[in-house]
Amino acid sequence: MTLEPPPSSEVSNSSSFQTVKISSPVKGKTPHNRISDGFLNNDLAEVLSGIKGASSNDPHKDQELLSRSLRRAVWHGKPDTYVCYDESLVHWCLDHGAIAEDQQPDPYKNIPLLEMVAGRNTVDIFRLLRSRGAQLGPRTLHRAVGAAAGSSDDNERLPVRMAMVKYLVDELGLDVNAMDTEGTKPNHWGTPLCYAAQVAHGGEEVVRFLLDRGADPAIKDCFNFADAIWWSERKRNAPLAELLRGWKMQKSQDRE
Repeated sequence: MTLEPPPSSEVSNSSSFQTVKISSPVKGKTPHNRISDGFLNNDLAEVLSGIKGASSNDPHKDQELLSRSLRRAVWHGKPDTYVCYDESLVHWCLDHGAIAEDQQPDPYKNIPLLEMVAGRNTVDIFRLLRSRGAQLGPRTLHRAVGAAAGSSDDNERLPVRMAMVKYLVDELGLDVNAMDTEGTKPNHWGTPLCYAAQVAHGGEEVVRFLLDRGADPAIKDCFNFADAIWWSERKRNAPLAELLRGWKMQKSQDRE
């Protein structure tokens, strides 16, 4: 595997890979530790050093390593560092052979890459990976909604998470009433609204958006047991439960 730029101990503040140099290996860390820690700390030099140390003469193994590194870059995305290293790392992994297309055919055993992006990263990264072959998973919108509901108290994260939800619904046209699975599976809660209702507080903004786009809080989960209203009451999220009950009551009155 050929890595550029050449080894050095310097790292610039630029997001361009032309100005990032690979640092010397850290004693006591395996290459995979360096890769993982580098993504966690947004340390591009450590990531590249780890990938170089783990590379082999087998192109298939190197490609698998890059693909795993790509997933780590997506997983460790943070709103305040998107424009620094994370996006560049995603581009770098793709440009050096990482496969965005999910290799595990069962989305319930291995989280599809775009589901990870939907809940943790930006619309730009989502578009990029989709253009490189990453497929939508059955819970892409569900994970985005859950992340938005859980970001209600974070003024930096919430706009990023809501932008993802709006993109998935308004631009990609994902169904706001889609179930998260066919048949019955544990830890599957039903529609995107049911995922929004998993939070103990907050969630009103994303719920209002979904209701405005036609989401129905009365649709029950795959066990035909719990709907979004039930979940909000279970979580003791009184404002959210009141919002959902009020919407349901208004719809009943409109039909009369």
